[in-house]
Amino acid sequence: MNLDLMRQEVDANQIFDYIRRHILLLPDQDVLNALYSERIKTIPDQLYNFDTRNGKIYETISLGEWDLDWVIKNTVILHYCGREKPWLPTKNSGRLTALYKQYFHMTAKLQSSLQD
Repeated sequence: MNLDLMRQEVDANQIFDYIRRHILLLPDQDVLNALYSERIKTIPDQLYNFDTRNGKIYETISLGEWDLDWVIKNTVILHYCGREKPWLPTKNSGRLTALYKQYFHMTAKLQSSLQD
């Protein structure tokens, strides 16, 4: 988001008015899409918003290219949508849960070594 431009051009009153007049299912996304969709640039979600619930779908539409190895090498943001979150104490069995935990442990080790 270009925050400087948003601060100049976004009218908070317009946002609040839209919220008052509509039922919102996904509040932040509903408002952004309704008021600013013509200004939104699309980016590849498999790179910048990879929905972990849809790993098999991504793999299928890419004819097998976007497998786990590809995700590790190319994806910038993994979006853990839905109820199952790898950081919650509940049991998570998604195949990308292990990837999250690996990066979590790597980060914890790095933080520990920086503090020593």
